[in-house]
Amino acid sequence: MGSFGREIKDTTGRPIQVSADGRPEWKVGGITVDWSTVDSLTAEETLTDGTVVKIGDKVLPYGTVLAHITLGEVQTIDLSGDADPNGGTFTISYDGQTTDTIAYNASAQVVQDALYALSNIDPGDVVVSKSSFVYTLTWRKALGNVAEVTVDESSLESGGSITVTIATSTGGTDSGKYGPADTTASDGRQSLERGNVYILDETVVYSEPGSDHPAVFEGGRIWEQRLQVGVTRDGYTQPALSTVLTAMPRLQLVRESN
Repeated sequence: MGSFGREIKDTTGRPIQVSADGRPEWKVGGITVDWSTVDSLTAEETLTDGTVVKIGDKVLPYGTVLAHITLGEVQTIDLSGDADPNGGTFTISYDGQTTDTIAYNASAQVVQDALYALSNIDPGDVVVSKSSFVYTLTWRKALGNVAEVTVDESSLESGGSITVTIATSTGGTDSGKYGPADTTASDGRQSLERGNVYILDETVVYSEPGSDHPAVFEGGRIWEQRLQVGVTRDGYTQPALSTVLTAMPRLQLVRESN
């Protein structure tokens, strides 16, 4: 008996599935794949499941881990202006709501808590860090493009004029699409988050009908050897098994005999 428990005798492709019991926890409606995240083949390839992929085509093999393509917005609030503040307070407004007054030298945690006190910001939506008098607001990736904050600095005190500068260094994006999880990516696929990562049960080829919207699952019994964990191919590197299991706690691994 081979490593997948059967011998491939036909040429139709995709007889191998990752689900160990045929009843995985499917994502309703599947996902939309951004095929620009996958490189075209430079040589014809026959996959383990018998699928033949021609030169120039693209493929996502069974067991590929797919992650949501999204970037968390990053905004900065610089209170310094021409001179650092030495007293007074300021407030931050977000999408029509304004925080209570914040001390000029407040810690990042104090500013973060002030934002969480707003009814339109949930705990975890934004993480605040601080360097000197510059606060960096890193928004949760799933929020996509968020409104830029504003600051009322009229109550700040300083030995010189204070001009608060607000900038968006990284715009939040959420294309609604997925690509292969990639430890080398910078578009969100490098960080697996529960609820935004799924697994392909069977191989999907770009040139075939329905390839843009494959079925995927997030839980159930699966064959461990069939996961594409730690694999580098076609422009991406899949994450380690431990990373996948942390993001997908409803998976139950099953080992196959060799």
